[in-house]
Amino acid sequence: MKKIFFTIIVLALSQSIQALSIQELSASPSNQDILVHLKVFEGHYFEYNNYSYSIDGEVITLNICYTPITLSIITTKENDFIIPNVNSAAFNYTLIVNVNYRNWNGSEYICEFNAQSDTEIIQFSTPLSATVTLSSSNFLENHNKLKLFPNPTSGIIEFPVDYIAMVRSIKIYDNIGRLIKACDNSISNAINLGSLVDGIYLIEITTDTEKAIQKILLKK
Repeated sequence: MKKIFFTIIVLALSQSIQALSIQELSASPSNQDILVHLKVFEGHYFEYNNYSYSIDGEVITLNICYTPITLSIITTKENDFIIPNVNSAAFNYTLIVNVNYRNWNGSEYICEFNAQSDTEIIQFSTPLSATVTLSSSNFLENHNKLKLFPNPTSGIIEFPVDYIAMVRSIKIYDNIGRLIKACDNSISNAINLGSLVDGIYLIEITTDTEKAIQKILLKK
């Protein structure tokens, strides 16, 4: 039987007023479906509204929308979501979960995930045969040592020069999980985001010993 290895990566970015925070996240197999359990927290009252999902190759993106209520009551919500017909025995999936509030854009209420509140990522190897659980307890401090800086950035981000020889691939995703750019290896410890528009990006760096994913705010 193949051993199953899980990598859980917490990506957090401080937000201002009414910013949702993912506290717990788990993914469980159920026949050809994946069951996702999510717990979110906020300093204001809110209600669950709706969710949507997409599957693009090995990336599953789950977008969840909440409705803010103007009451200063600390609120925690837990919900379960089903992503159906996922062949979890065939791919090494990356599950990206985005949460945000629905806002009025002048004509309708929408969830704008380009200005999302929080994102969490779970990666699992195949087959998914047990529950993968993420907890909010200081994963930022215990996370891998490969860090990108500065963050926020005006265009150039770097990682420690000691990693250059070990880097096997660098991938850049937008905030809804679409692959923007990829290269096989690195001859420099600098990554140039200058050609991209301002926003939030996920940078994935794979080395000989680890895979690091970090949320980067680009603000030129």
